[in-house]
Amino acid sequence: MKEKNSNSFKNYLWIVLIVFSILVVKYRGFGIGDTNEWGVLAIHSSNPDIFKNDWFVNSVQDFNIRENFILIFNFFNIFLKNYDLTSFIILFSISVFFSIGFYKIMFFLTKNNKLSLFSVIFCLGINHPVIGSHPFEMGNLLISSVMAFSIIIWGFYFFLKENYFLGFFIIGFSSFIHISHSYLVYGILIFSVIFTKYDFRNKFLCKSELMRKGLIILNSLSFFIGFFLSLIVLLKGYGSQVLSDKEMIYLFHFRAPWHYFAFFDWKAFEMVFYLFMILFFFLSWKYSKINLKNKKIFLNLFFGTFIFYFLEIIFTRIFPLKIFSQIHFFRLSTFLDIIISIFILEFLFRLLMFLKNLFHKLFFLERNLNKKKEFYILISLLIIIFLINLGALQLFNEGFRNFFSNRFPLLIVFLIFTNLFLFDIYWLKKILMASLIIFLVIFLLLNPLIGRNSYDPSINELFDFVKENIPKDATLLVPPDSSIYRIGTQRAIVVDHKSFPYGETEMLEWYSRILDVTGTEELKFIEGIDYKKDILPKYYDLSLEDINYLKGKYGVSYAIFDSKKKLKLKKIFENENYIIYEI
Repeated sequence: MKEKNSNSFKNYLWIVLIVFSILVVKYRGFGIGDTNEWGVLAIHSSNPDIFKNDWFVNSVQDFNIRENFILIFNFFNIFLKNYDLTSFIILFSISVFFSIGFYKIMFFLTKNNKLSLFSVIFCLGINHPVIGSHPFEMGNLLISSVMAFSIIIWGFYFFLKENYFLGFFIIGFSSFIHISHSYLVYGILIFSVIFTKYDFRNKFLCKSELMRKGLIILNSLSFFIGFFLSLIVLLKGYGSQVLSDKEMIYLFHFRAPWHYFAFFDWKAFEMVFYLFMILFFFLSWKYSKINLKNKKIFLNLFFGTFIFYFLEIIFTRIFPLKIFSQIHFFRLSTFLDIIISIFILEFLFRLLMFLKNLFHKLFFLERNLNKKKEFYILISLLIIIFLINLGALQLFNEGFRNFFSNRFPLLIVFLIFTNLFLFDIYWLKKILMASLIIFLVIFLLLNPLIGRNSYDPSINELFDFVKENIPKDATLLVPPDSSIYRIGTQRAIVVDHKSFPYGETEMLEWYSRILDVTGTEELKFIEGIDYKKDILPKYYDLSLEDINYLKGKYGVSYAIFDSKKKLKLKKIFENENYIIYEI
């Protein structure tokens, strides 16, 4: 199969269908990450009257690394004037853009069209990091880093194609959307160039290996065309330096410990899982049919990533330097997931093909095999494929541990597409396509994209009440363990765990507010605190005295609790799950 077949319009239609199907059944068409802080900033920038007295919004008005992403979002929203619809269109477009890039990488490496399409299904469907602490889940988080990474994947494709100038330029350009991924990927690609033995006599007409590598690095300087301007803007955004190195690292770890590749923070299950995945990667790499030159490139990328991780551990744990926590080494686990997944997905597909061919040799070569027996054998094979799909989803999806969880529709879609790409049986393909269409139609009728509810009905009822009955300039006291209240009510809140500013003074303000709304004394940067488990739940134990203190300090006029919370305050709203008190 020639590589030009990867540009087939039919393949792109398959990818569009895969993306649409997975986004619909996985998140009912919208990412659960829509409540992230970028959404609040996007709404405020398009309508400054909303959130005008919110401390977080005001703390990042002058600068934030999401700025260009928000401009793109609002550009589309000018015409659509619908936050949910704009979110879906951008999320869908980013997912298709990433998927085509990943498909082209897989096809370039394997020259196998079906394997490449199969890989897109799994790459979109997983939400558990293969190894590390920062999973790449395209369908979940409509945020700037995901859009940037969907651009980087194309830069990586051109790098593999040996178009270094264009590849590195694209990676640098991605920093306009989100800066962190770009310089990290650039760093490990340069590491790979230095330590991989190349043979590019057709690409660069020079005999010296050192000179060839020098020419590649010279081409890589195109990265800085895009990155340099982003770096200037980023440096402008840093405010006063008020935190010590150790305090900054602690604060980052306090807010998001899962962002850091700290081995001693992992639980036993995570350690076993990641070690298993590393072993799985090496076995898949060893028996991969990808050519040796590209395999060496990927192996050096793998080791380069772990060297970067090692540097982070040294300079955040042993010799703390806050610049190393600001570099965000943890984001490399996103790229590492892609590197490892390429070989693991190739292995899974070849395993499925082996089983299919084995069944064919054992049973279908019998001349006297009647149609009934042939049907039963085919059903048995489909059951085996179903179990492999189920096992893969169980392994790579944290929320899929329960077989009857809300991820069951995703399993159906995986199963249909897997069999579509495995079998060339005409009648089976017709049945599978008809099943997919019927399944999606029924699913959309039960979960319409238009007028959809992002959250459960009881909290939607609360949001509607707040927007209709509480003044727009009110400040709400809300549970800090959720990030949905600010965007759901479109009112200022005291604090939540997700919306984290970048200036050091503002970081301390966020930390102080978290402690205040949970009635927690100053922790003085003590390590070992799991703030999600040890701190945030204390919000539900606040006393009337604590609430009055918060009213005086932050101007709080309303407080939201679960319906079990009883206070001697005026109750203005209550349903089966939530209650609002006027203070």
